[in-house]
Amino acid sequence: CIIMEYCAQGQLYEVLRAGRKVTPTLLVDWASGIASGMNYLHLHKIIHRDLKSPNVLVTHNDTVKISDFGTSKELSDKSTKMSFAGTVAWMAPEVIRNEPVSEKVDIWSFGVVLWELLTGEIPYKDVDSSAIIWGVGSNSLHLPVPSTCPDGFKILMKQTWQGKPRNRPSFRQILLHLDIAAADVLGTPQETYFKSQAEWREEVKKHFEKIKSEGTCIHRLDEELIRRRRDELRHALDIREHYERKLERANNLYMELSAIMLQLEVREKELMKREQAVEKKYPGSYKRHLVRPIVRSNAVEKLIKKKGSISHKPGMPPTKRPDLLRSDGIPSIDPLPSPSPLSASPKISTPPGKTRYRSKPRHRRANSKGSHSEFPGALKPVPGVPEDTQSLQEQMFHHHHHHHQHPHHQHHGGVNSHDPHSDDDTPTSDDLEQFAKQFK
Repeated sequence: CIIMEYCAQGQLYEVLRAGRKVTPTLLVDWASGIASGMNYLHLHKIIHRDLKSPNVLVTHNDTVKISDFGTSKELSDKSTKMSFAGTVAWMAPEVIRNEPVSEKVDIWSFGVVLWELLTGEIPYKDVDSSAIIWGVGSNSLHLPVPSTCPDGFKILMKQTWQGKPRNRPSFRQILLHLDIAAADVLGTPQETYFKSQAEWREEVKKHFEKIKSEGTCIHRLDEELIRRRRDELRHALDIREHYERKLERANNLYMELSAIMLQLEVREKELMKREQAVEKKYPGSYKRHLVRPIVRSNAVEKLIKKKGSISHKPGMPPTKRPDLLRSDGIPSIDPLPSPSPLSASPKISTPPGKTRYRSKPRHRRANSKGSHSEFPGALKPVPGVPEDTQSLQEQMFHHHHHHHQHPHHQHHGGVNSHDPHSDDDTPTSDDLEQFAKQFK
């Protein structure tokens, strides 16, 4: 409980509303008295937190007293948070934002009280409190400083309303500044000062009217921005639903593709088992092929088209495939060529399809020990053998290799049997082998 002397004139706020004119001398005395009292509190580590003109009392002899310490708080070493104590018009931005505060909040409030002493007006008169909270809290709204205001007080008010608390002066510095600024104000005649004060009021009123009109426009603009924001959110939700549906479709396709790939792997395994069974039952019936990893479907289609175009060229008979398992996946078999008498008749070219793909397997003769695939190694150039003999070997080999072979021709006693396509002087494979052994 604090017991104070009786203040006959009451609150400073009511004194100013009553229309009392503040002379330059009274301005300097009241501003210095409030700053001196607040400096005393800060020296004792006490933050008032609710400094405003209603909490400043005026005695019968025009002495100001600071009152209403209900929201005061002892200042600790660390900054403290404070609730919405006090009136919005006198609050510092950090108080409105509910941030950790220091004694600098009282500096801001003192600047508002000093503005009241200069203009005699109510701070933010007829301005919505929510607009004040938003403007001051975002450092976009300040009290208007009259253009013809004394420079010393103009600078002091701007310093007390700095956005960053550390940039605001202390009350000790404010007292020094008031001593310097007082000389300019005290030298002004009262009539001139009162006339200037009336101009300041008109300027401040116009500024508040502008703030009110802008506040209405800002309110409309806020509504428009809110509407646009809702439209954007709705559009974003639509896009999100669209992509979620696409993602679901992609997942379904992936699951179907995975199932198809598994089925294909199972079929390949079954095919390998069938091939192994066929290999056991018919050894050497077809060539072994490596099972490649599963390829893409489009690659398989390309391979099928390519094979079809190669095997079904115009002018060529379609090739036959072994119908062992009635499967088109078993490749055709290249049988081993069997030696036959070389024909001395005019050359008869066999279609490439018949020489490459045989419809019937051919068997080697019992008395033959080699095939034409072994001739290149046997007919290699041998040192010391005449070139004519080697060229004769090559001609005989190529002649034998490029002509159609007839497996039904038989040889008896190393002599060729006569047929329309052979002569008596045509050498047999046994003759070629004996001929090649002579040069080894």
